[in-house]
Amino acid sequence: MFTENIKQQITRGGVLLSLLMSIHSLWEESRLSERLTLVTPIVVLDRAALLKSLPVTASIEERERVTQRLKALASQYANEGYLVIDGGWVLAGPKDVYVR
Repeated sequence: MFTENIKQQITRGGVLLSLLMSIHSLWEESRLSERLTLVTPIVVLDRAALLKSLPVTASIEERERVTQRLKALASQYANEGYLVIDGGWVLAGPKDVYVR
């Protein structure tokens, strides 16, 4: 009888501990989620490296096409909420972000 009572108390204590750990974990996750919503995600596009990767014989038109595709990609990222930078310059960003 005595050992059965101890087993029940240990089981209850384990369940209570698990419940408290779950509550704490959910609370920490919500705090992290809240912090992440306050941070603007950033993507870096390297325009110089992209243009350098073209063959030396690439025409001006080809270089302009590559540049236009990069600008379109930057706009797509900006529309998805990313701040897009290249070598320290802001190329595009979400409408609700102010950058100086």
